Amino acid sequence: MEAVYRHGKRQVLEDERKEERLKKAIVEALSDIKRKASGEAERGILFELVLGMAQKKSRIVCEAESISQLKEMVKPCEPYWSGGEFKTGPYHVPEEELLIWSEISLEMVLNDAGYRRYAQLFMELFPEEGEKIFGKKIF
Repeated sequence: MEAVYRHGKRQVLEDERKEERLKKAIVEALSDIKRKASGEAERGILFELVLGMAQKKSRIVCEAESISQLKEMVKPCEPYWSGGEFKTGPYHVPEEELLIWSEISLEMVLNDAGYRRYAQLFMELFPEEGEKIFGKKIF
């Protein structure tokens, strides 16, 4: 996680197009991502999932062009229900969403739509393991 953080920080600090205030906010966001990812890894969450989330979320955050855009980028990737399916936002990170579904499933039993979304994300990110757990594609 440290390498992801350092890479992003270096990239942002070297970007002459960004104002200092924005650079500072992005570095803080990168630090928050590192902290969250490290915590998830320490809890025993699959390292590939945590690393993927940290890398993708950091890449997105480093592209922020304003503080208001950065605030949207750092929000958790929580999908919304619309038209009978889950929809995602412009800064969606599938690994982060899967982490959220995993946390929810530890607190309560997922309903059918939640279970299907969890399985869909798992199959997209880990197709071989997903097939072992969920069987052939169920979507």
